[in-house]
Amino acid sequence: MAWARRPVCLALSGRESHALAEALGHGGPDRGGWGAQEGHSCIDDSAWWALLLLLQLVLYPMLCGGVPARGGCYSISVIGSGVCREARDGACMGYVEEHAVDSERHGVQSSRAHENRKGVERVREAQCTNCEANSCNVLIGENTYCSKCSNTNTEAPIDGVCKAISNDPSGCQAKSDSADGTCASCTGANYFLHSGGCYSTAEDKPGRTLCTAASGGVCTTATAGYFAIPNAPNTGESVVKCDDTTGVIVGSNTYKGVDKCATCTAPSSVTVREAKTAICKSCIEGYYVDSDGSVCIQCTDTTNCAVCLATGTNKGKCTECKSSSSNNYLKITDTETQSGDCVAQAACTGTHFPVAADKKCYPCSNTGKGGIASCQACTMSGNTITCDTCAEGNKPNTAKTACIPCTIADCASCDKENVCATCDSDKYLTPTGQCVDKCDKLGSYYADGNVCQPCSPECASCSTTGAGKCLSCPAGKVLKYTSESNPSDGTCVDECKTGASGCETCGAVIGGSRYCSKCGDANQAPLNGNCAANARTAFCDTITAGACTQCKSGYFLLDGGCYETSRQPGKSVCTTESGGKCTQCANGMTVNSQTGVCPSCDPSCKTCGATAASECASCFSGYYLDSTAKVCKKCSETSGTITGIRDSISCASLTSNYKVITCCSKIDNSTSDTRGDGVGKSAFSISVVTSVFILPAFSIDGLAGFFVNDRPIAIAGRYLLGETYLSTIYESASLCDVPT
Repeated sequence: MAWARRPVCLALSGRESHALAEALGHGGPDRGGWGAQEGHSCIDDSAWWALLLLLQLVLYPMLCGGVPARGGCYSISVIGSGVCREARDGACMGYVEEHAVDSERHGVQSSRAHENRKGVERVREAQCTNCEANSCNVLIGENTYCSKCSNTNTEAPIDGVCKAISNDPSGCQAKSDSADGTCASCTGANYFLHSGGCYSTAEDKPGRTLCTAASGGVCTTATAGYFAIPNAPNTGESVVKCDDTTGVIVGSNTYKGVDKCATCTAPSSVTVREAKTAICKSCIEGYYVDSDGSVCIQCTDTTNCAVCLATGTNKGKCTECKSSSSNNYLKITDTETQSGDCVAQAACTGTHFPVAADKKCYPCSNTGKGGIASCQACTMSGNTITCDTCAEGNKPNTAKTACIPCTIADCASCDKENVCATCDSDKYLTPTGQCVDKCDKLGSYYADGNVCQPCSPECASCSTTGAGKCLSCPAGKVLKYTSESNPSDGTCVDECKTGASGCETCGAVIGGSRYCSKCGDANQAPLNGNCAANARTAFCDTITAGACTQCKSGYFLLDGGCYETSRQPGKSVCTTESGGKCTQCANGMTVNSQTGVCPSCDPSCKTCGATAASECASCFSGYYLDSTAKVCKKCSETSGTITGIRDSISCASLTSNYKVITCCSKIDNSTSDTRGDGVGKSAFSISVVTSVFILPAFSIDGLAGFFVNDRPIAIAGRYLLGETYLSTIYESASLCDVPT
């Protein structure tokens, strides 16, 4: 049968017409076999078969310059640029990132939850050579692999790459009815079927990301982040990602993961038609798994927390912060669970300190990380931590490198147990390691900065150390100012003696010392306890027989003499005067408004209640106040629960957790001269000594007693000190010792 010889005409552009002519060896329409009819480029049938071959092998890709698709040809520089970025031999070799395709679901899986997108073809990579268009869509880790090969008869994906299946160790079995470029099952050892291909569990293969052991063509042991489907058939998927909520259908049932799950275990085998969800063991960053492993719950701090507690009362509390967050330090607030809040490094101050290597703020008391035991507030300078505040019952040492057991009130630091080294800023340190609000509470002590220092032995109180710095004197002595024009301090001299310095009678007694009450010269009168000519000072309005009966304004009358409230001894009697009379008593009593006389407190009191002379409010040097009984007791005497100290003549009762008497000096060759005012006259020397702490009771040989400075002290009977039995506390060695 003969073919009709008629021209074949093609609708080609000028560029395409010339290209075709060149390929056929013709110069163009003006040469044989090539012509134009009605706007078409034409050839006769002698060149037809050659044209068909050229179209198949050469011209189709060359003329298109792009990709054949859906019956047409698309340029990668124009229309096809949204789909394909590289064309070769008429096929797309490089697809645009995450271009959606209309392929069947092949179970694309990712090592990261946010990349677990199915039916998505990513940029075609080298391993996708010979992969069918739109089938380079198996995402494992960071790489994409092939799910279907273009050479459907002889090749299929082996470890994600198209290979000949004949005699391949994977044992890839094509579909029995018709090969389609995929594996229907895998019979090779340690291979499993996944996304149309056979994958090895060898460590250097992509399948290892999903599965670590396989048998009979199914995954039997999944890699962390996946689970193996129980009793899975070898003709389908056998491994599921822990966060794959779509799951894998096995027969009429579905196995799936938990949203946001990072690691899991497989559910039990499905026995009825139902969905089986994995048991989640851990969640992705910022989530924690509930108690039954069925759901991942977001941490309390949704912005900064990476890992948080899954159980207990602090459930959801952070245990690790996101490294990408500006608040990437975990400030531990619960030491038992090591949980807390995510903060910036600069916020690791006060009660915590930062450790950069751990990205954590540890409590100041964490000794394992360089903290200080019992420390509640600290400061970090460089790599050095110092303690500012210790737990109750403890104080920092002076170097702030340790917390020392110390219950002393108002103490800032202790270098030895219950021996204060420095006091709070508004308190003063005693020689025995206690803290007082005023040094004169101790008697003859003055404040040197925040430390109480002993006055010169001659003084009852002083402004500073040294002779001539006395502010008041002990009983039997009176103060003589260094400068009468500037009455601040002076020396202590002998008290008034009859006939001396023009005094006829020494009848005024103030603070245990005698002052002149009548002068031998009838024209003189006592001024501040010493005879003075009225004409020179004009302090008295009426002088009668060497004594004043009416003082001028600026003075007050007391026992025949005029006294100033700004000088000793008058200031210890009266604080305010008016019209030659006292209007406010220094001892706390209420002044007699008619006479201006201050009633006397009990002789043992320095000051007392306004209406109760026997209720002491403060005591003279050598005495301490029992605030419960409101009486003044000698330092060597015991009162109620407060134990006195033998030989002590200067002391103070302190408020703390213990009943304390602080011995500050002791008698040396003492003598006494008991007076009506109850003040003893003593010659003494200063000796810095220790405190007595009344601690828990004990019993020896049936005798009751207490521990004092870790030594047993008996209230009655005998007590043991070292190797010697002593009869009473007063037979012991002196307790006025320097603390060691």
